[in-house]
Amino acid sequence: MAIAKKGTRLITVDDIEYRWIVQPDDEPGLGIVVECAENPGQRMITWVEHGNIISPWLVRKAILHALDRGWKPKQRGQELNFGFEGILQNPRDWIGVPAEYQEQWQLIYYESHDSQESLNLSAPYPICGTVSLHHWYQVGTPIDRVFEGHKFIANGYLWQWCSNCHSFEHYSSFVPDWWSCALEVDAEKLTAWPIAIEEARIAMLTSNKIPSY
Repeated sequence: MAIAKKGTRLITVDDIEYRWIVQPDDEPGLGIVVECAENPGQRMITWVEHGNIISPWLVRKAILHALDRGWKPKQRGQELNFGFEGILQNPRDWIGVPAEYQEQWQLIYYESHDSQESLNLSAPYPICGTVSLHHWYQVGTPIDRVFEGHKFIANGYLWQWCSNCHSFEHYSSFVPDWWSCALEVDAEKLTAWPIAIEEARIAMLTSNKIPSY
């Protein structure tokens, strides 16, 4: 039986679209359940320890790990189980946006999308009150899609963060056609946390290269 669409998310890895969901359990941990989004074949579950943030970055890592170890997502077969040990990322002092601020956070970024703001947002963050909000897209596979009147040109990943209090969110996302940013980020250093992006932003500022809005 295929994974039910309700409550699941989509992610594209190497031009293949997958559907995934988190299966909570006390033992052996949290299960990342993944199968092909269309015509699903063999399903896989990657177990991670409690304390990990189940982000698109971690899901992608689980998919690549399973593929390297023989998972055949387009072929019928018995469900495969894999596992990761330990906490797989180093969040330092970065934290997810508190639930009571999620609605305000989403509204700020929704409005920034409509005004086509690039790396730096003009609105203050309600928690710390500073004008320190940013967002950045990693551009992936090209697409041509219109959704709710907005045109999108690629699949990708999106980071939203506050450089002052280190609140952040990370998603798999469509990239809008207006997106343009001069920031140079080492893709090998990217994780769910926007650490590499923030370091690149600071480096750009200190080198007097100001990215365009």
